Amino acid sequence: MASETIELIRRMGREGVKRLEYQKFGDSPTVKYYTKWDLYSKYLEDPGICTSVGLIVKSDVEKVGIWKFSSHEDLYPIGKLIRPDESKIVASHYAALRDALVVEIRDNTDVEIRVGDGLGSSSIHSRHIILVTKKRIKANVTIDATNYENDALETLFIEGYLGKKSKLNLLILNNPPENTPSINIFRFALDDGADLKYGYLGSGGYMHHQNDLFLLGERAKVISGAAFVSGPKQKIDYVGSVVHEGPRGESHITSQGVIFGDGYGVARGLARVTRSGDWSKTVFEAGVILMDEGGKGYASPMLEIDTGNVLEARHEAREARFGLEQLFYLATRGFNKDEARYLLTYGILLNQVSHLDGELLEYADGFIRDMFFK
Repeated sequence: MASETIELIRRMGREGVKRLEYQKFGDSPTVKYYTKWDLYSKYLEDPGICTSVGLIVKSDVEKVGIWKFSSHEDLYPIGKLIRPDESKIVASHYAALRDALVVEIRDNTDVEIRVGDGLGSSSIHSRHIILVTKKRIKANVTIDATNYENDALETLFIEGYLGKKSKLNLLILNNPPENTPSINIFRFALDDGADLKYGYLGSGGYMHHQNDLFLLGERAKVISGAAFVSGPKQKIDYVGSVVHEGPRGESHITSQGVIFGDGYGVARGLARVTRSGDWSKTVFEAGVILMDEGGKGYASPMLEIDTGNVLEARHEAREARFGLEQLFYLATRGFNKDEARYLLTYGILLNQVSHLDGELLEYADGFIRDMFFK
């Protein structure tokens, strides 16, 4: 049975769907919204309630606590990092939410979370994870969100907390259905000395992905690499952002889109250093590459610096096309055009997660090969 908190947040979500906008402002003067929100509207008319959270966790049960949110909701409140009144699209997630899963990492270990299918007939399938890494922990976490088959709006929200001097390697794989929209919002808060190595690989459908990292503590550090593939008829908007709240933090954020056919893809976001984030370093790079004529891609990284005391703050945007020079180079080595394009894509995707350690990098490599070389 859902807790009173879940029921309250669900009501807030349903009210928000009726009164909130998809987002407060347009993304640029020339493009009203990068995400094609009209594709989402029909799913919000009668969201229903999910019959199951559809999440499977594999881990050492002695080192990881796993429970439904309602069991210990006073420890890690839901909606603290991702508020239900943020926007219509966030509210829609909470409107259909039946339950949430809490995963608390208490000791050095590996954790794998798989997003399952079979969530019934509701028009929105909401999964919500509260991921907590206690202090001074080293952990590897894989979240595999590739098993989607339903004709529904798929939403996956993760609220993450990294304790003092914890070190987390995190890989997220995402492959939603071809013909239905999806929403992913991953938001992590880092305490003093926390160190996050994050990798994201995604493809498929109509996707709005938002990854927000908050460096709250002193000397918090994050390296984040993300890549997505937008194929024919697909539309992907990837937003990766970082906010430096604590002093002497470090962040290096990169995102890269690969566009095939008439696909559409955006790699964008914001790196912000607040007034309390003195002596921080931040580098934000975003790029897209068009593999064919007819595709559309935009790269829009932004900086916002609220203090004069920063050690480094820079950003770079790259927009490119797969050209004759690359094709000629690979053709001389025996590859045809399609093989050359896929080989280049493989290299781009793997490079974006190359900072991950050991088994996570092997897991990512297997996902890329299955995506392109079945």
